[in-house]
Amino acid sequence: MSSWDAHSTLQASLGMNDLRDYRLCSGPPIEELVWPGSVVKTNYGTGPFCVVGMGGPYVESYGANYPPHWSLQLVTISSLAKIPRRLPMPNAWINELVPVDGRILQLFSNNPDEVLVIGTRPDIARLARPKPHQFELF
Repeated sequence: MSSWDAHSTLQASLGMNDLRDYRLCSGPPIEELVWPGSVVKTNYGTGPFCVVGMGGPYVESYGANYPPHWSLQLVTISSLAKIPRRLPMPNAWINELVPVDGRILQLFSNNPDEVLVIGTRPDIARLARPKPHQFELF
């Protein structure tokens, strides 16, 4: 067991001290705070990114159970030099996110990282919307 306190499920799985003090969902659901097309940055200086997808809720990581948490699939804004014709593949991810009273925070309460929504890309939001299915009868 390490004397370093884990700030993520990966660190806990590697033997760092898991304080088992997790943030729980409260306030609006994450889908009301961020969605494909949202432009985000972090409080630790990374970004801006455009959200191209979301995953979750997850309740298991590395063989252990945790409270529900989500992930964001992102592309760097600099990689969107022109308006894309199709949804770009993600080139960055932020995992273990929990909506807490209108904020998007990390699952582990000793992790101060936060995702901040700073704008939107309507072109990406439009590409991310599900397309209605068209069926041919004959």
